[in-house]
Amino acid sequence: MIFDLIILSFSVVYALLIIWLIAGWNRLSYFESRISKSNIKISVIVPARNEENNIDNCLAALFKQEYPKYLYEVIVVDDHSSDSTAEKVLDFIEKNKAGNFSIISLSDNKDGGFGKKSAITAGIRASVNKMIVTTDADCKVKPGWLNTINSYFGQHKPQMLIMPVAIDDGNRFFHKLQSLEFISIAAVTGATSGHGCHIMCNGANLAFMRDAFEKVEGYCGNLEYASGDDVFLLHKMKNEFPGNVHYLKNREAIVVTKPSTSLKEFFNQRVRWFSKSQAFKDNTTIFTGIVVGVFNLLLALSPLCLFLTECKFWFLAWAVKIIIDFPFLLIVSSWYRQRSVVWLYPMTALLYPFYVSLVFLLGLSGRFSWKGRKY
Repeated sequence: MIFDLIILSFSVVYALLIIWLIAGWNRLSYFESRISKSNIKISVIVPARNEENNIDNCLAALFKQEYPKYLYEVIVVDDHSSDSTAEKVLDFIEKNKAGNFSIISLSDNKDGGFGKKSAITAGIRASVNKMIVTTDADCKVKPGWLNTINSYFGQHKPQMLIMPVAIDDGNRFFHKLQSLEFISIAAVTGATSGHGCHIMCNGANLAFMRDAFEKVEGYCGNLEYASGDDVFLLHKMKNEFPGNVHYLKNREAIVVTKPSTSLKEFFNQRVRWFSKSQAFKDNTTIFTGIVVGVFNLLLALSPLCLFLTECKFWFLAWAVKIIIDFPFLLIVSSWYRQRSVVWLYPMTALLYPFYVSLVFLLGLSGRFSWKGRKY
């Protein structure tokens, strides 16, 4: 009887949560970018560690921005790379005569430090403009990216702007699976923003005012976590500036990142993302994480429980998840123009609870490796 009550309760709460998220996504209005009378000077910060295979494409996309070059700078921050990342950046700057591009190295930084938070902080300190935009070295941006950001800030003047990120679904089946999984993350990011209670963002596509970053003291208070440069900062910003954190729903603002190349790299990345959740203090984030995590854990345990108990609601719980998740993913993937990957969902739905439970358990250990470092 107790198992019946638990699984039924979480099924109902999960269904209500997804319905609430769908409503939040639909509340987001599409932003129509237009020429802004006020052109803001922007500093783009690109933290990079061992990105020799990706950095050229990233820099090329940033160099091709339609935004006037005298209005933006790009600062690459080399985070102790052991490959030719720094040399590639210097070659790009020289070949393209990119006077608004520069590179600094964390190893030369008087404050020292390792990792993405230290790299972004060093980049901000080296920057000269009042708006900061961050992206990753394995990402590509569209030509109108900075124009769209400038237009939004000119019209709405937020302190922080969350923007959409997608994974390149490529041609490989493994890449398409990652793209589908990432759409679920992107969906929750946008949907909670639609309700004004932002719980997630992605540092691969994030903008904020320099003064706001300094006012919340940047990443102070969570420097011990390898991940979370984006979400910890978001939670600080929304507490300090209520109503001044926005979401930019515009396809020209989408940043595309590369998928993981191996299953090991994929799991290490997801465990790294999850490991920071133990430090979250935001109530909406904690509630959402508990509902999604426990519900998926219950589903993963269902084969065992079917042998040990007479619970009648396991099949109902699975049906609730599959039936209610699919339309949400379809809506969001259609907006991202990656609708084709959603048709993999029926095949992956039965595996997803086991994957989430595994990442949850590994994340609690706090142990993972990332780009040659062990944590």
